[in-house]
This record gives sequence, C-alpha cells and structure tokens, in this order.
Amino acid sequence: MYRKVLSSYQHLGNTAWSSIQTSWERASIHDVPSLVHWFLLDVPVVPVLLAFHALFAAAQTAKPSAGRHFWFKSWVLTVFAAFGGSTLAAVLSGAPPPLFTTGSNYMLSYVTIAWYAVHHVPLLRAFLSLRPVAAILAFGAQAAKARSIFAFIDGFVTRYPGAAAGAMVLGGVAGSGGSLFVAFERKLRLGAAAPSELSKPGWGFKSAYLASVCYYVATDPDLVFRTAFIPLRKAWPRDTARFAISICLCTHAFVEALVGRHINLLFFVENAFYAVTRLEGSDKVVPVAKKTVEKSTPKNTPVQRRARRVVPQIPSTRTSELRQRNAVPRMNHLS
Repeated sequence: MYRKVLSSYQHLGNTAWSSIQTSWERASIHDVPSLVHWFLLDVPVVPVLLAFHALFAAAQTAKPSAGRHFWFKSWVLTVFAAFGGSTLAAVLSGAPPPLFTTGSNYMLSYVTIAWYAVHHVPLLRAFLSLRPVAAILAFGAQAAKARSIFAFIDGFVTRYPGAAAGAMVLGGVAGSGGSLFVAFERKLRLGAAAPSELSKPGWGFKSAYLASVCYYVATDPDLVFRTAFIPLRKAWPRDTARFAISICLCTHAFVEALVGRHINLLFFVENAFYAVTRLEGSDKVVPVAKKTVEKSTPKNTPVQRRARRVVPQIPSTRTSELRQRNAVPRMNHLS
C-alpha cells in the first residue's frame, strides 16, 4: 500500500516537472519580458501557481491569530480561504466545483502541506513574513488569482453566452470569495461590529471585481455597450487581455507587500463616486457599538426570579385596628 502511495506521488512529481520543462523552453533566460509572460500565462497551475496560492492563503489565515487557532479550525479556514471563491462561484453558476472534482486531490494535498508548514513551523512563518519573500509570494498568488478569474469567465461565457452581468459578478466572486469566509470567521470571533469585505472592502476584494469587469469587457466580441461608451471598438485577443490584467494585479501586490502598506489605486475614483452619488463611503460607516459585558452575577437566574415575585401579605390585627381609627374622623369630616 505504501509503495502505491509513493509511486503515485512520484508520478505526480514527474508529470509536474515535465510540464515545467516543456513550458520553460518557450521562454528565454536572457529575455525578462518573455519570462514574465511565461510565468503569468504559460506556467502550469499544478504545481507552481497552486503552491504560491496555498502558501499565501495559509499565511493570510495565520496572520490574525499568529497560528493560535485550533488545528482543525485553522485547516478548514485555510481551505476555504484558498478555494472558497472558486467553489462558491461554481456552485452559483451550476458548474462542477473544483473541490468536488479529481483536481481536489492535488488541491487539498498542497493546501494541507502549506497549512502545516505555515501554522506549525514558526521558522517558516517568520521567513515568509520577510518583505522580499512576502512580495514574491504575493506576486505568484495574484497570478493564480487572475488565472482563476479568467478560467471561470471563459467557462461561464461558453455555458451562458450573453450573460454579461452574471459573468462579471461571479468572476469577482471566483477571485475574492475566500475573503468572505475569512470575514465571516472574524465576525464570529470578534462580534458583529467587526468589519468585513462587504462593509469595508479591501483591495483584494475590489481588484477581483475590477479584473473580472475589465477582462469581460475587453474580450467579449458581442458586448453592446462597449462600442457605445468605451473607446474600445473591437475585442482584444484573450492572451493580450490576460497579460495586461495579470501584470497590473501582480505588480500592485508585489509593491504593496514590499513597502508594507496598503495602496488603494481607486481612491480618487471612489471619492468622486461618493461625491456625485452622495453615498456614504466605507470609511464613514458608523460601526455598531459592542455590548458591554457585565461582570456581576448574571440576570434572570432562578434566585432572582423568585425574589421578583410579588407575594401577597396578610395584614396583621394591629395594622387593621390602626386603619379603622384613622378612617373614622375622615368619615365624620366628610359627612
């Protein structure tokens, strides 16, 4: 049995290595643009981009808690952070989800190894937190994210031709749905007032929808409003659109991780949109106040319920005599 398992993994490694060698021959070592083009468009998803994506997802789930989650919870959260978007988009579009296909064998194997290496090996987690290493990791993870968006939109357009809104919306879900699961876990851990990707979206959430819209608008030859409102008279070749969108996403992620701060490229566009529409931006939303937890004894206990009960008291003989004496002169006075 163990020999069969080892032989299967050996076959997987040989297949991955041969695919890397085949695609590497298309690029020249002395030509940097061709290398970048090869990495963004031709490098095999398994194992290169899948390894980048799994390590990046594991690093993102380990960052808020520094690896202190319960092991099974952190593993499930890492799986959904890595593949929750593509799975959710596939379910909503009626396509077979990646986690329900034979590709899940590779996906779960890679994400499990990445989860254990990042969450339970502090030395590797510290190495991945270095800015140059984090920048390279973010570059590769964005390439995998862009590839996932492009593949989903191409399949969606084939099944539902002309459904522009569905393709753009679900394409954004395919690239950012994993962050929704992470935000849901944050709300369970910190309370309802914790920000989420819906109340305060980050660049990862925005960039997924931006890439989805740009790719569909640039490549769909039957899009009517493009010729009317956008100065792009004909559709781009798919490889050209993929490379342009991928290089923008990956460069932004690389620079952002290298400098160690968030860069919102849509800052002026968002402010202009809020000024024209008079909508409240995500930075002006008043958070819900958290409920204060009292440290005293809890209310509505059986003892306190018994104490709050109204028990009728029978007046004593002395009390009734005093009431009769006081009532006589008042009756005479009134008469």
